[in-house]
Amino acid sequence: MGTDRRLIDSCCKEVGKKRVSTRADLMEYRSWGYFHFMTNLKGSVFPELIPWLLFYGAVAVALAATHHYIYDISITDTTHKLLLFPIAFLLVFRSNTAYARFWEGAGHFRTFDFALRELTRRTFTFIKDTSDEQGPDMKAQALRQNVMRMLMVLSITVRQNLRKRTGGADAHAEGMDAVQPYLTDNEHAEYDGQVKNRPLLVMSWIGKYVHEAHLEGKLDGGIVLMGFDDNISKCLQGWMGMNKICFQPLVC
Repeated sequence: MGTDRRLIDSCCKEVGKKRVSTRADLMEYRSWGYFHFMTNLKGSVFPELIPWLLFYGAVAVALAATHHYIYDISITDTTHKLLLFPIAFLLVFRSNTAYARFWEGAGHFRTFDFALRELTRRTFTFIKDTSDEQGPDMKAQALRQNVMRMLMVLSITVRQNLRKRTGGADAHAEGMDAVQPYLTDNEHAEYDGQVKNRPLLVMSWIGKYVHEAHLEGKLDGGIVLMGFDDNISKCLQGWMGMNKICFQPLVC
């Protein structure tokens, strides 16, 4: 079956040691005041703007020094007045576009998040124990655990896939380390060899285990099986939508 309960337990312990953000951290994040939120640099775009601020600041200082000590380069304000309205229009247009893009990305994330939660609920609801022997049905339990660990891998993989442009090599190595406890050796080798579209590979694994549960008689077919497939499709839809937001240029 590829894994057992001990593998799942060891995964949780190892990941627990590496976890950076805790529930307490999230609660503290939600309780920020206005001043704390506006002056916080972590997670903001300010670090990316610092080089541009320094560059334009140096240009401004150079122009001011040239005007004061070398040559009078002052001009009339007619040009600034003429450009005021088109620049203001473009600024408002760009702000509205960015705002709409943010909520579009949030919508795709909600689609993906709901699909993950629904797959979790369906896994524990519809993959049933059918063994006549006394004690737990180890086959059904292993199938549920396989689906659950793949959902963890999918979450990490999608995050890594969306951040690969800005994360760099360190973020890629961190993502590989994060998924390793949840994968068997053969799965990890196949995962590592899949350079592009790793989320699609993980979704195919989830579908494989769901289909295996159906073949083993642990999962009913028909509407129940199609519901699982629909949720996996929703994961794909949410990931592709977020991928478009990350990599499609925003033009004015």
